[in-house]
This record gives sequence, structure tokens and C-alpha cells, in this order.
Amino acid sequence: MNRILSYELGRTAITLDNVTCKNPWRFSTQDPAAAFVELGNILLNSEEGLSSLTSPEERRQRVTDCLTRLAEMPRDYLMLNASIADITFCIYRRLRIANQVISKEELKQVIDLGKSSIMAVRTLVEKNQPWWQILNTTFQFLCVLISIDSPEASAEIKEVLQTLEMVMNRYNTHLASEALETAKLLVHALKEKKRRELALLDECDNVVTPSSGNTVLLDDYNPFLAGEPLSLDPPLDFDWNFLFDPHIG
Repeated sequence: MNRILSYELGRTAITLDNVTCKNPWRFSTQDPAAAFVELGNILLNSEEGLSSLTSPEERRQRVTDCLTRLAEMPRDYLMLNASIADITFCIYRRLRIANQVISKEELKQVIDLGKSSIMAVRTLVEKNQPWWQILNTTFQFLCVLISIDSPEASAEIKEVLQTLEMVMNRYNTHLASEALETAKLLVHALKEKKRRELALLDECDNVVTPSSGNTVLLDDYNPFLAGEPLSLDPPLDFDWNFLFDPHIG
């Protein structure tokens, strides 16, 4: 619990010296307390995996294994879903800070675990069962989605905002209202960033290509098919991942 809260609050965990006892529970999908202890162990393994005591390959594999273990955790307990997502987001942030390459499969795991937490939060709100993670887990997931900045991540932003609004309407606290307003500002900033990027790409439509003193618009210039107009629309089966993924090839 100490370790999990230290990551959530961005504080240094308390080191308990000379502690030699073993974990009081064995991991069991039927025992939420044992599952919670297992979450702390996963976070500890992730922390050790990013330490300087192992090689870069071993560090990376350790973190990958931690994400896999999180994905395999039971989802039967609503509160546990929020804790699983919180630890997943902690690992994701540490990977980003360490400038580690995050694979598409790992990003999918992060998004899927976040989606499970959102479903749990919505159920808790509908049942009027307040839980200390329903606000911060939802807000953290929004920040992670904006950080990932992919079509798959953007597709989940609407539901996350709706969930934040559900929490605010149900409990109507200052913190919930502030979280919702901040989330809307973050999404607005993301939209503005996308608009600026799109405007820069739109400028490419009127690129002028020099050719023997004559200027030719891109729309009329085709270096491959002389005399035929250049199609700016890619084929329907065009593999964008092959073009942009540096790890393919």
C-alpha cells in the first residue's frame, strides 16, 4: 500500500529496514486482499526492472513482464480494476521518463486496462458507491490517452470525459469540478495542436516544384506518370504502419 500510494502521489516510498517476513497472502483470484498485495509486488518488480542493477535488455523485459502480469489480473472486483489501472499508468509514465520505446502491444495493454477501469468507475458511480480512486484514475487515464496521441487513444477520450462528468454530477465536489474543467482544457489544447498540424499539412497542397525555370503546382506534377494527374488519395489498402513504424523493415 505504501509503495502504491507513493507512486500515485509522486512521493518517495518509506523504506522499512530489517523486514524479513514473507507476504501474508498467496496470490489468489478469489481473494481481493491477496490480489492487492500482488499488485504491490508487480510495482516493485517494475521498479527493480528500471534500476541500474540489470542490463538494458533485462530492464526492458522485466517491465514487459509486469504489464503482462497486470493484464492477467482478475477483473471481478470493481475497486481492484482502478488499482490495476493506476499501477499500469505508473509503469507507462516511468517508461516515458526513461525514454524507453513502448511497443504497440504494450500501448494496447495500457489502453485496455484503462478502459476496464473506466467501466468499473461508471458502475461504482451508478451504484453510488464512492471509492477514493474513481476521480484520479479517470483523470490519469485521460492524461495517458493524450500522451499516447494515437487514433486508438483518441477514440477513448469522449467516454473518459463523460465519466468525469458523471463523477462530478454525482458527488459535486470542488476537486471533481476542477478535474473536469482541467480535462476539458487539456482536450482543447490537443485539438488546437491537431489543427495546427493539419494546417501545416494543408500548406503542402500548394507546394511549387521548380522545373527548368517553370513553376508547376503539385496537383499538376507527376514524375512517375507523365501526362496523367497525380492522385493525392492513397489506395484503400495502403499500410501506413509500414511507412511510419521505424521497427518494421
